[in-house]
Amino acid sequence: MKFWLVCLSGVVALASGLPACAAALHKYVVRVDSTLEYLSVSACFDGRAPQKLVAEDTASLYIDEIRLRDAGQGSLEISGWEATLSDLPDNACVDYDVKLRPVTTGAQQGGPQTRRIGRDLLTAIGDWFWRPVAMPAETDIEVRFELPDGVSVSAPWTAVGNSARVFRVGSTPRKWQGVVAFGGFSPVEITVPGARLQLVMIDSPRPALRDMFLRWIERAALAVTTIYGVFPVPELQVIVAPTSRGSKPVPWAYVSRGGGSAVHLFVRPHHNESEFMRDWSVVHEMSHLFLPYLQWGDAWLAEGLPTYFQNVVMARGGLIGPEEAWRRMYAGFESAKNVGSKYTVFEAASRIGKRGLYRRVYWGGAAYMLAADLRLRELSNGAAEFATALLEIRQCCLNGNYRWSAVDLVARLDASSGTSVFSDLVEEQLKARPFPDYETMYERLGVRILGGHPIFVDGPAARYRNAIMVPR
Repeated sequence: MKFWLVCLSGVVALASGLPACAAALHKYVVRVDSTLEYLSVSACFDGRAPQKLVAEDTASLYIDEIRLRDAGQGSLEISGWEATLSDLPDNACVDYDVKLRPVTTGAQQGGPQTRRIGRDLLTAIGDWFWRPVAMPAETDIEVRFELPDGVSVSAPWTAVGNSARVFRVGSTPRKWQGVVAFGGFSPVEITVPGARLQLVMIDSPRPALRDMFLRWIERAALAVTTIYGVFPVPELQVIVAPTSRGSKPVPWAYVSRGGGSAVHLFVRPHHNESEFMRDWSVVHEMSHLFLPYLQWGDAWLAEGLPTYFQNVVMARGGLIGPEEAWRRMYAGFESAKNVGSKYTVFEAASRIGKRGLYRRVYWGGAAYMLAADLRLRELSNGAAEFATALLEIRQCCLNGNYRWSAVDLVARLDASSGTSVFSDLVEEQLKARPFPDYETMYERLGVRILGGHPIFVDGPAARYRNAIMVPR
């Protein structure tokens, strides 16, 4: 019989009488050359070396050279996105050089990618960052950047102290993508209730444009705090970059979660400040952060909430009027009700790649959110609302390192609200063949749309109309 000596952490170790694991800190130094495309990385492991390092699927294409340092009989072998380490001594180091191949043509599409924009560079973290395949909860990685003169770095990771070049990586999974940016920008810190935002403006916009972007992002973040008084996450990386794609102020935007929360916005700088303030994209992306990372196929929840909140947040934050918010929401419902009508919203969510179904999923999910908000208010006589349940989600569930299913999160929302509202509405609205009945909700709230314009009238739930949309 074999006996294994294990170690535990914190209180569990103390209570069990077993030894506690020493906190390990692996240290990486990333040297960036003047072109920003060549990286020299030294990864030194604290204690026992990991058996595997992993990166993104294509990362091995960018390796110029990878070598062990003072490893004795140790060996290293790369296959695809895995580097297998064998027989390494304690405290071993791996050095590797990367030649990135940034995209330089076409407009940004999809999520994080390594892309040259002017003199600055966005890098998909997984293209160059090889990390241990698994780490104990007590273990972290410190990354220190050595940069050319005049070059700054922006990362979604947590900065160490007041340093702008040293970060702690945390434990988000490898597949959770993120971006590290290098360039001549100067990061700007924005403080709003409950959060610090680091804003980076790529490709050196002129001073007047920088000031406008700063006001825009700050105003949007403050509007988001009107949902429950504070921003949903404590730290946020915000990257604003110019694009040649599209005609709207923000033709493309997305959220990433790898290493920490981030919002990436690709903008058409020739639009004026009023057009940016009235654009829904940034508040939509920030509203994703009210929920933990959700599994693919649950887009009715992952996208339905920010599609609902993009209107509520903008009205509460004074970016648009309540009438405009109700009008925009109604127009969204109308645009989606006949799209993919052979599918329920729930079915459409697992087929969202099919042409046009995204509208049914996004706006069907938004109708579900409005229904949940209204029902909670009516059941509690105004004492509870959607935000009440979401605040408990902020306290319990936003910092986990796994992707939630909608089933589990709906159950948690029911528990936090002390009702079955969320699960009931899944059956009533999302799994039913007709598009969710937004007309009846508007009637109850006393909102009539005549000639494309909202008119406020009496209704059984009219008092909640202002509670949902009035600026705070």
